[in-house]
Amino acid sequence: MSASSSTSSPANAWTSDGDDAGAIHADVAAIVDALRAGLRPDLAVSVSTWADENRVLSGRTANWNGRYRTDRVPYIREPFDLLSATSPVQRVVVQKASQMGFTEAAVNWLGYTIQHAPGPFLFVEPTVEVGKRLSRQKIDVAISSSEPLRRLVAPPRSRDASNTVLLKEFPGGLLVITGANSAAGLCYTACRYAVLDDIDRYPVNVEGEGNPLALVAARSRTFGARRKELVMSSPTVTGYSAIEREFQTTDQRRYYVPCPACDTFQVLELAHLVWEPGRPKTARYKCASCGHLIREAAKTKMLARGEWRATAPATDPNVAGFHISALYCPVGWLSWSEIADEAEKAARDPQQAQAFTNTVLGESYAQRGESPDWKRIRDRQSADPLGVVPAGALFLTAGVDVQADRLEASVWGWGRGRRSWLVDHRVIEGEIASDAPWQTLSEFVARTWPAGPTRELAMPLARVAVDTGYATTIVHGWARHHPGRVILVRGGGPSVALVSLPRNVEAVESGRSMRRRRRGLRVWAVDTHAIKLETYGWLYLDPPEDRVSYPAGWIALPAVGDEFLRQLVAEQLVSKVVRGREVRVWIKVYNRNEALDCRVYARAAAHLVGVDRFTEAEWRALEVPFGPPPPPEPGPPSTPPAPGPSAVHVVAPPGASAPPVTWRKSSFWDARRGR
Repeated sequence: MSASSSTSSPANAWTSDGDDAGAIHADVAAIVDALRAGLRPDLAVSVSTWADENRVLSGRTANWNGRYRTDRVPYIREPFDLLSATSPVQRVVVQKASQMGFTEAAVNWLGYTIQHAPGPFLFVEPTVEVGKRLSRQKIDVAISSSEPLRRLVAPPRSRDASNTVLLKEFPGGLLVITGANSAAGLCYTACRYAVLDDIDRYPVNVEGEGNPLALVAARSRTFGARRKELVMSSPTVTGYSAIEREFQTTDQRRYYVPCPACDTFQVLELAHLVWEPGRPKTARYKCASCGHLIREAAKTKMLARGEWRATAPATDPNVAGFHISALYCPVGWLSWSEIADEAEKAARDPQQAQAFTNTVLGESYAQRGESPDWKRIRDRQSADPLGVVPAGALFLTAGVDVQADRLEASVWGWGRGRRSWLVDHRVIEGEIASDAPWQTLSEFVARTWPAGPTRELAMPLARVAVDTGYATTIVHGWARHHPGRVILVRGGGPSVALVSLPRNVEAVESGRSMRRRRRGLRVWAVDTHAIKLETYGWLYLDPPEDRVSYPAGWIALPAVGDEFLRQLVAEQLVSKVVRGREVRVWIKVYNRNEALDCRVYARAAAHLVGVDRFTEAEWRALEVPFGPPPPPEPGPPSTPPAPGPSAVHVVAPPGASAPPVTWRKSSFWDARRGR
C-alpha cells in the first residue's frame, strides 16, 4: 500500500485536522493524569494536619476568627489524630468540660473524612433540633469556607435532595445528622463513622427500641475494623453519667503539663488552684512538686509541651479514653480567675455546685456523704509500707472476692476503737474453675505478716471471709479443706445485726426427705448496706493535727495506688423510685468495686472475731505481745491479765486458746422420724 493511500484511509482521517488532534491529546493527557491520581496512594494525612491546612473558623460560631490552628488547643491533637485512617484505634471516648473545642474538632474529622477516607458518616446530637443548629452553624460554614469541601459537597439548593440540613452527599459517602431522640434517624442507614456528641443528654431508651449508643453500634458492625466512633460529653450525676461509665472502661488518659519552674509533669487539678478568699483574680496554680505559683500566662507553653498519659490499664487496645477539665482552657478562654470565682459561688450554693463540677471540672457530681472522693483519700495516705502490720493493729482479718478470672483478697488490721489499717492486697490471677488460684489462696491464708516495733513478730489471719455469691459450688469445695479459720459469707440487705446467724447450706438425703448435714458448711449473711455506710463515714473523718491521736473508726491506708482507692469508693447510695415508692439503692460509680467488697467481708470477719464487743481485758491481752500496754481508755476498771512470755514469735489470734464452738444438734428431725 502506498503512503498516499495510507494517509487517506478512514482510520487516520480524523488526525488530519491539527486543532482536533491537539484537543484529543489534551483529553488523553487528562485521562492519564486522572488514572495516575487514582492509582497514587493517599498521603498519610492526619486529622489535625488537614484542619490546619483547610479549616477556616467564623467568629459567629467559634472562639476565634480565621484559619484553624491546632497549636492553640494542643490537647485536641492526639484524640483526633487517632481517628485518622492510618490509626488502628476504632473508638475514642472523651469526658470533658464544656466549651473545650471538641465539637469544632469533630467537624474537622468530618471534613478530613470527606476528602481522604469517604464513607457513610453519622453525627448524633441529643435532639434533632440541636442537630439542625449544628448543621447550619458549624458544618455548613466549614464546607463553604474550605475549598476542597466545596468541590466535594454539593451546594444547598431548595430542590436538590443531595444537600439538605440533615443529609449531605459527597463522592463515596454521605453525612446523616440526627438526634438521639429519633429511633428512625439512628436506624436509617449503616455508618462507618459516627460522632456521638453530648451523650449524657441522650434518652436511656429511644422510642422503645433501646439505648442510642447500642443502636449506633449496631449500624456500624458491617464495617468491622474499618469503623471509627467518637463518643464525647460533659458528665452529669455520678452513677447515671453515660460518659463516665464509658470513660471508665478505657485506659483513662489525662493531659500532663510541665511546671515552668521544676519541669515536673502533672495533671491540673482544682485542689492546686490557690487564691486569696474573696479575691479570685489572685488565682495562681501551685505546682504539686515544688510549690511554685504559676501565672496563667505560662499556660500556653505548658499546653504546648503537654502529653497524654494513660492512668489505667487498657482493656481494649482499639479504644482510647481522654479526660480534660477547663483548667486547660487556652489563654483568652475561661481563665483561672474566672474558675476561682465560680468555685467560690459553687461552695456557697449547692445548686451551682453540680453545674460547676460537670461543666468546669468535667467530673460527675455526687452529694457529699454518699461516696467519698478518692482523691481526698489519696491525700491522707500514710507512710506505712504495704505488707507490714502497722503499730496499733492487734489482729488481722481478710476478705476474698471471687471473680471469673481471678481472686482478690484484702488483709485488714484491727485495733482499739474499731480503727483499721490496710495491711495487704493481693490479686490472684487464674480461671477459678482450675486449681491454681485456689492453691495460691490456700498459701495466702496460711501465711503470716511481720509485726511489732522491729518486725520480730509474725501475725496470722484470725478469720478469712470468702464471698459465695459467684461460683458457689467451687467456693464450697475449697472451704471444706479450711475449717475453723475460713468463713463463708453472702451479701444481704439491711438487718438488725452486721452479720446474721449462719444457715446450713448442705443437705443429705434421708429416706424420702432431705435434712441438713449436721456439721456441714454454713453461710453468714452480711449487712453490706450498714458496713458500706460505716466505711464511708469513717473515710470522711479528718486526721488530727498531731497525726497521732486518730479518732475511733479511723481507716489508715498506705500508698496503695489510685486504682485501689477508686475501687474502695466505687459505689454510691442513690434514691430510686420503684413501683411508686422511693427506695435507696447502691449503684456502681466506677467499673470495678472489688476493693470495697473485700473491705466489707473483712469487716464482717472482724465483727465475728469480736472487734465490736471486746472488753478492756481482752484488748489488753491482745496488746501483751507488743510490749507494755498504753494507758487504759475511759471505761469500767478491770484487772489486767498476767503478762505473757518475754519472747513471742507468732502472735496468737483472738480466740485461739478457746475450745472450738460446737453446735447442738436440733431434735426437730428426730421428732419427725419418731412420728
